[in-house]
Amino acid sequence: MANPQLNELVDYIKKASQAGQTDQQTRQILSKNGWSDAEVNEAFASISTIKPQAQPQVKQPVQQPSQQSQQQQPRTQPQIKQPDKSPVGHFDVPATISPSSNLGGKPQYQLVENKKFRSGGGGNFVLRFFISLTVIIIIISVIGAGAALATRFWDPEWSPFRPGPETIILKAWDNLAQIKSENFNSELLLNSKDVKIQENGVSFNVSLKANGGVDSSDPQNKLASMQASLGATGTDDAGSNYDLSISGEIRLIGESLYVRVNDYKLGELEEFLVMFFGIDASKLKDQWIKFDEKDAQEAENKIVKILLDKKVYNIKQLPDNQGSAGVEYHYLISLDRAKLNIVLPEILGIFQEDINKYSPGTTTYFQKDINDALDKIGDLFVELFIGKADNLFHKIQLNKDLDISKFSDASSGTVKISYKSEQSGINQPVQVTVPDNYKNFQQVMEEISGPIIRAQKVNSDMSRISEIAQSYFDSSKSYYYLCSRGYLNGSLKTYGAEFVSLSKDMVAQKAGWANCFSNIQNFCISAQLEDKSWICISKDGWTGTTKCASATTVCR
Repeated sequence: MANPQLNELVDYIKKASQAGQTDQQTRQILSKNGWSDAEVNEAFASISTIKPQAQPQVKQPVQQPSQQSQQQQPRTQPQIKQPDKSPVGHFDVPATISPSSNLGGKPQYQLVENKKFRSGGGGNFVLRFFISLTVIIIIISVIGAGAALATRFWDPEWSPFRPGPETIILKAWDNLAQIKSENFNSELLLNSKDVKIQENGVSFNVSLKANGGVDSSDPQNKLASMQASLGATGTDDAGSNYDLSISGEIRLIGESLYVRVNDYKLGELEEFLVMFFGIDASKLKDQWIKFDEKDAQEAENKIVKILLDKKVYNIKQLPDNQGSAGVEYHYLISLDRAKLNIVLPEILGIFQEDINKYSPGTTTYFQKDINDALDKIGDLFVELFIGKADNLFHKIQLNKDLDISKFSDASSGTVKISYKSEQSGINQPVQVTVPDNYKNFQQVMEEISGPIIRAQKVNSDMSRISEIAQSYFDSSKSYYYLCSRGYLNGSLKTYGAEFVSLSKDMVAQKAGWANCFSNIQNFCISAQLEDKSWICISKDGWTGTTKCASATTVCR
């Protein structure tokens, strides 16, 4: 424990003892408000002097104040200063404050012994609440700040004994370790407003929804099951309409992740995937695919520890919220950009090994990119809802209007971002089973894109052969020796070695050896692909699907 916190905690224990509170009561109150046993024991151990026995208080009769006392400021018990870590909750005041008169428009007060409060846990909470506030109002009034406190007095969310926001949030984070399983329901929405790109108006809506359950009661065999759907619709001034959707299921068992696409509607995007990535989406539908998951929990914990230790955040307390599981603390969290810049190198250092794989030595650039993105996005405020009864995270939500003109000079308008995630079913078991008939990711990618990619490589090899044939003709004025015994002539002095290499590569792509026919003025070369179709080239640079039978075969 830091020395300032220790000193203030010791000071509180001493004053609580002087007020008649037992050590056991003090320990219970501190424990309820987030102080660990180790911190409390350390504070008690540092009190070397023997605490004086509490003197019994003699009940004084209520007397009318004299003329002189009316002119004096009221005397009160000294206020107990709370530790920085958290104001101590619901401290049992050893005496009630009762008005004795209202002379001169100012109430006069005396301390009256109340054993019910001294016994700890007794008395009406509402009465204790307003008594505590009354004491503080008098103290602040004495130093001339009564007016400022008057607004607080009528704020039902404020209390001098309410735990601080940071204490509540850190306690909720620590309590995550107690959650072995939970259900969740998350939603991300993107909605455009007055968006223009290159003077062309665009309207779109994107919705991503996910719900399911997670069970980490066995660290060696984590379980999770999730249903997810993504939908996007849009129109533009040119009359184009977009309507895309995809839905599926995800299961996590240990370090194995299983994904299945249940349904999809990709429109022109489906052709794009085939053309540029060789992915036939139809072969993904209703197929369970297995991935080997890289556990990122360790990295996540390191990052969170950095953010918490360096306090890279600002906290604003909002009015309590009535949730489905009871009353909830409500906070608004934002990043402290100045502190974030200080810790960014440390955070990026966690991923240094992965960064070096793709872009060695560019951590500085990553830091700049992150800051540039945050500058364009602007302030982000996240709302946290934490249960008062269980001190667990119940809900997280974010709302942001993003000005897209900051990302491109040719764009304008805003995109409204809304995110919400709710937790429920804490520590209820989650059932997840290994799906039947799954395939490894590499196996599936080989099946859906392998033939297309290999055919593209063969097509590239044939284009290179066509270029060589033309160069050979330009230098020798003949195609005659381009082929030998029905195959490409690997004996040619200038081009033979490359012919051999290209032929071997086509075979490696599961195509047959290239058939080659040539004479002085013509040639025709063809190869059979793995799907049993043919690809051919001829002297005019044509590419087709004809099987060559002679030098004059027309390739089409």
